[in-house]
Amino acid sequence: MNDESGEVIGYQSAMDMPTFVKLKKQADGLKLLGTLLPKKDRDKIRELTGEMEKLAADVDGFYEKLGPRHWIFHDRLPTSIVRDEILASASVDDAEDALCAIYEDTDRMRFMVMSMMRFPEMRARKKLIEHARRDFDEQRYYAVVLLLLTLMDGFVNDVQSMHKGLHARDAEEVQSWDTAVGHHMGLTSTQASFRKSYSKRVDTEVYDLARNGILHGNITNYDNRIVACKAWNRLFAVVDWASSLEKAAVPEDPDPTWPEVLKQLQDLNEQKKANGAWVASAGTANTPDEYALHPSMAFASEFLTLWMRSNWGHLSSHFMRVGKGEAGKATPKEIRSAFAPYKLDGFRILSYETKSPAIAEVQAELEMGGQIFPAVLRMTFTADNGDVRVEGIQGGAWRMVWRSPDMFNRDLWKVANF
Repeated sequence: MNDESGEVIGYQSAMDMPTFVKLKKQADGLKLLGTLLPKKDRDKIRELTGEMEKLAADVDGFYEKLGPRHWIFHDRLPTSIVRDEILASASVDDAEDALCAIYEDTDRMRFMVMSMMRFPEMRARKKLIEHARRDFDEQRYYAVVLLLLTLMDGFVNDVQSMHKGLHARDAEEVQSWDTAVGHHMGLTSTQASFRKSYSKRVDTEVYDLARNGILHGNITNYDNRIVACKAWNRLFAVVDWASSLEKAAVPEDPDPTWPEVLKQLQDLNEQKKANGAWVASAGTANTPDEYALHPSMAFASEFLTLWMRSNWGHLSSHFMRVGKGEAGKATPKEIRSAFAPYKLDGFRILSYETKSPAIAEVQAELEMGGQIFPAVLRMTFTADNGDVRVEGIQGGAWRMVWRSPDMFNRDLWKVANF
């Protein structure tokens, strides 16, 4: 996207993003160590460098194919589908169809939507987002478009003290730091069509997310799959923009010294050894006394007991950190907002299974509204600062992955009291 002076707004290529620049610089520096590194580590560096370059090529290829149609590459897009289906499509129409199929995957969308809920400004709109998801599944596209346009305007208005909605911002104001959304064909490029004024009525079918024309009633034929999918696409993009504001506000770590690089390699080798020593396990519990069989079940019991008692203060400390500093912690207010509508009357822990050195799943039954709901509680083993650790070998504790209660069982919303 060019501004009025002709200057390009955004990264010319994904390889220009600060993270890619820094990773390439570090990889080049590690290569200079030469024989100081074992062959397998040298091979790993080459492999990681190759993956980085492929990912950047995927982003650039996506924008080359779909950027002219105002689609945005956001962080929640599965790179395997982008690479194997979207970029491999024979035509732009086929690529667009493959992209829409991502948003039409109900289970995938649940997780994509869930990831946005770390923002309190988005959690305040959770009920409306769920309405939009149900309308989308039932192909009420006109309702999805109207609702998501208002949601993204309100979200953008809330996340900065300047209080301006998406519709009121020019391209420079939505430039995203260190994210694929910040590509010069990304969010900045779509603002022109998003804000374009329509003074006359347009009755022909429209396939662009033309906010001005839609909300002012001058575009009458936008009730289609493409525009609805573009509304989801834009919503996820503005969430990435909000994330970029957080990243940009964090002082960048200075480049590591060579002793620090060697220390990082040593830590990496220790982590690999711990991973190699880890042994998967699983077990069942027939009585509460057997919850002590594994720390994940004991943790799940403590978590559910606090929820049942509405102890939001202590419950908030049971979630894993999702960022640096205090901002990365869940707050009692946020937990109350998410969990209070779901009154937990009782529970039973059934079993646990460790899925990886730092991930466990606990099967449970939740009693709500006179009904019993099977539930899956997913947790990670982390240090206090959020770093992943190997359970049973390295220091850390089990903590819940941030999920709203209806992610434990999709039917819980039926007994919620919003």
